[in-house]
Amino acid sequence: MTYAAASELLTSDMRAWLLQSSVARDLLQAAAEELSGERPLQSNALLRFLTNRLKPFVDENYRTRPGRLDTAIFGASMAGVMAGAILVEAQQVFGRGACMSPNWPIYDNRFIDYEQLLSIWPSYFGRLGAPEGRRLWLDHGTEMGLDAGITPHQVNIADRLVELGWVRGCNLQTRVYQGAGHAFAQTAVQMDEVLAWLLA
Repeated sequence: MTYAAASELLTSDMRAWLLQSSVARDLLQAAAEELSGERPLQSNALLRFLTNRLKPFVDENYRTRPGRLDTAIFGASMAGVMAGAILVEAQQVFGRGACMSPNWPIYDNRFIDYEQLLSIWPSYFGRLGAPEGRRLWLDHGTEMGLDAGITPHQVNIADRLVELGWVRGCNLQTRVYQGAGHAFAQTAVQMDEVLAWLLA
């Protein structure tokens, strides 16, 4: 992936902001280099970039609270799945996470009828253990078939976390937005609520 290709992943406003700073340009170039290769983008490369490059850069250049309980990751749809995975895989860095309309069923012909997926996600999130001050937000709508398929996964993940000591409404928030669409259309509507709870 080239610098130009990496910058195409950003909106024009984000690109304009990033290009105002030579440090930000260097960071974007580093992202392009770290995520490049002969293979498609890899989640481990993204995780390394976030934890080893981006977070240290933000903490060094902006006024932050760098501790894990003050560091959040969130995303919607497949980015919601990635946010959950990052929360599990980088527990030493991220203590707050939000998975908005996460595509847990992974709508891919190889997985649509893969019943084991219903137990794989709760087992995976079980690696979080006790909450220890962390917070996790899980939500989805009901309007599209895509979000309807999220329900059993979200229920199973939340139930597993409750078994580990997470408390609904305290450090675990699960929401179902009746009549809401999938991810992107709904995200702007609920962002204030998500951030207020996640960062409280």
